[in-house]
Amino acid sequence: DQGIFMYTNEARAIDQYWYDVDEQVFPPGFNHSALAILWADGGAYATWFSGAPEAIHGITFLPITGGSLYLGRDPAYVLTNYLDMVAHNGGPEDQWQDIIWSHLALADPALTVAKFAANPEYTPEDGESRAHTYHWIHNLNALGQVDTTVTADIPTYAVFDHDGQRTYVAYNAGEGTAAVHFSDGMLLGVGPRNLVAEPAPDCSGAVGFSRFADFVTCMQGPEEDAPGACRCARLDGDDDADLADFALLQGLYVGGAG
Repeated sequence: DQGIFMYTNEARAIDQYWYDVDEQVFPPGFNHSALAILWADGGAYATWFSGAPEAIHGITFLPITGGSLYLGRDPAYVLTNYLDMVAHNGGPEDQWQDIIWSHLALADPALTVAKFAANPEYTPEDGESRAHTYHWIHNLNALGQVDTTVTADIPTYAVFDHDGQRTYVAYNAGEGTAAVHFSDGMLLGVGPRNLVAEPAPDCSGAVGFSRFADFVTCMQGPEEDAPGACRCARLDGDDDADLADFALLQGLYVGGAG
């Protein structure tokens, strides 16, 4: 609980005081979308070691890890931040490319994949590697943007949206299997010390015998035995696979929908 509290408050503070995402903090006339030095009585578009816009913007992104996904909660701002960097740089990034690309990938991963491919000999920033940057931007290109409309009952989760297709991710640090419930009804069964990524089940198909089997599995439990199937079986809109769902499923099948 303490970790969640600290992470959440720091992420919100970064949004407001480093990025001013709601445009309520920076004073009039401050012609920047971000700052890199923050004092109790003000801030500066600067760093202690470089005046390069890539460094000024990029220092607030470091380090790039799974914990960096909070930077992608507002893809529109990610683009604003990038375009501001380009404007003050007088052109696209020519240093700290991997850091800039990793942040930009949270809004436009396809563009960063193209940038990476066009600049294979770029110099990785200290502590980074080409392999890590490649892994990050290509995964985001496949998964899509961070989806903040869905939450889960475990802190180590993420949801991504790629053109309307959601992917659900959860990590279980415990020693037993965890049933991770997402706020839209999705359920993931995650083994001990394991990371699971699963797309949303396709519930648009015919209601046939396989769906009956899925439903029976849900009824018999435990739920994590068939997480995707359970989501499809909940036809009446609540979070339980129960007799009301069975009646609806049976009616659809007998009525010819399957």
